[in-house]
Amino acid sequence: MLDGDRFVVCSDGLTKELTDYGIQHFLREHADPAIAVDAMLAAALENGGRDNVTVIIVKVERTGGDSAIDNADTSKIQIIDESSSTVEQTAE
Repeated sequence: MLDGDRFVVCSDGLTKELTDYGIQHFLREHADPAIAVDAMLAAALENGGRDNVTVIIVKVERTGGDSAIDNADTSKIQIIDESSSTVEQTAE
């Protein structure tokens, strides 16, 4: 993970109303996670809102300058699925 990375965790209520492209659009347009969530919720409701809509956006922001973390081996991070807008990553 890098500073500035954002992860979207959402219910199918959002993905039924917005495409992956639509979700990416709101992430590009709104750097602030709270504003992006509000925009996505409003768009999902405008598109019909046929199901409950839950959205969480996590923005990675590392503080400090711990050199041990900066030099950590990230080769064991595996990307599970690059095709969706919510890429899962696991560390082994």
